[in-house]
Amino acid sequence: MTRRRRNDGMDGALAAVKGGGITSERLLDAARRAGRDRSRLVRRLVERHVPSSADLARAYLQHGGVPKIDRAMLRFVPKSARLLDLALMRELRCVPLEVFDDVCVLGVVKGYAERAVREVRPLLKRDLYPVLLTSEDVDALLNGLPGPERARPNQAAGRTPSPVHERFRSLVLARDVLDALPAPERD
Repeated sequence: MTRRRRNDGMDGALAAVKGGGITSERLLDAARRAGRDRSRLVRRLVERHVPSSADLARAYLQHGGVPKIDRAMLRFVPKSARLLDLALMRELRCVPLEVFDDVCVLGVVKGYAERAVREVRPLLKRDLYPVLLTSEDVDALLNGLPGPERARPNQAAGRTPSPVHERFRSLVLARDVLDALPAPERD
C-alpha cells in the first residue's frame, strides 16, 4: 500500500507542475488581486502545501540549473525582431532563441536573467525557459536582427494601395468630407 501512495503523490505532483507550477507567491498575488488574500484555504495552502519560488529554483539546481549554450547552437531567429523591440532586448541583455506557440527559449546574460524573464514573459504571452549566453553572443545575435530602418510603418510591404483602399483612406482615416456622386442626366 505504501507503493500506491507514492504513485498517487507523484501523480498529484506531476499534475501540479503541468498545471503551471504555481508557487506560493503567485497564489498569494492572485488572491490579493481578487481581494481574497485572507481566505483560510489560500493561507492553509501557502503555509503547508504550495512550494515557494526558491523551492522550485532548488529543484532546477538539482537537475543542473540553467544551461549554458555554446555558440555552435546559436542561430538567428527572424521572428525575434517582430516580437520584441531591439532596444529592449539590448537593455535586458536577452534574445529569443526558439519561439513556439506557448514556450520561448530565451537566451540571457548572467545577472540579467530574472529581470529579463519578468519583463519579457508578459510581452510574449508565452512561458519562458532561460538559457545562459555570453554578452558577446547576445551582441552578435542582436546585431544580426533587422533594425527599425528597414520597417515600413502603415503600409503593406511591397504593395501599392488599390483605388478602393485610397478612397477608404481619404474618407475614413483622413475624415474627408463625403461628396455626393453625380446622378446621370435623364432625357
